Amino acid sequence: MRNLTRAMGNLDKEKEHWQKSPILSYADFLQEVVKHPQRMMRNVYQVYSDMIDTFVEDGVDEYGSDPESIGFLKYDCSKLFVEGSDSPFFADRLFANRLMRHVDSFKLGVKQNKIYIFDGPHGSGKSTFLNNFLRTFEQYANSPEGSRYEVVWRLKHDHLVGGVHSLNSLTDKLAWVLENDGKKELAEEMKCACRVDPDIGGHFDVPCPSHDNPLLLIPKNVRRNFLDDLF
Repeated sequence: MRNLTRAMGNLDKEKEHWQKSPILSYADFLQEVVKHPQRMMRNVYQVYSDMIDTFVEDGVDEYGSDPESIGFLKYDCSKLFVEGSDSPFFADRLFANRLMRHVDSFKLGVKQNKIYIFDGPHGSGKSTFLNNFLRTFEQYANSPEGSRYEVVWRLKHDHLVGGVHSLNSLTDKLAWVLENDGKKELAEEMKCACRVDPDIGGHFDVPCPSHDNPLLLIPKNVRRNFLDDLF
């Protein structure tokens, strides 16, 4: 029990040094859009494609002059699946080419009503591939090049029925709605992210459950003119 208390005490002391994602005003967000339009206006499919392009260089056609070549390029996937991994995954040429063609299709836009199944015998590397892929994706998402923004609703306690005392019940209600919609992970995220901070006047921060890009707050019928004016 003594060791547990010490560990929890040290953790509590270090919490102030944890990196927190900043909450920007809408004006500051638009300044970032002007500085980095391609990064700030892309959807999650384009983020996925950009991540692959960051870690995998262009393929090399070693048999370009061979009339019988099937056009499979040589891709170096070591940065994506090998470097920094305790269990590296070595992608063969067939897998690498299929992966890159799959990624190229994501650059065109949203993919609806599709799922992807990785099939293979036990021990063929399915879990290793996916774990390494997600680890690299997380690394990219936490970098400036892979950063994305979402809407955060900031509500004042005096705008809520019952004032500050009703905040916890409101959190529970929002979480209950998500849980009954089959979104338990989002419900837990909601409970952790929602807070009452007396230092900022009792604001109540609620991250968007759908993680919408802030640009989607602009009505679609005026969005084109707004972007023309912005740029």
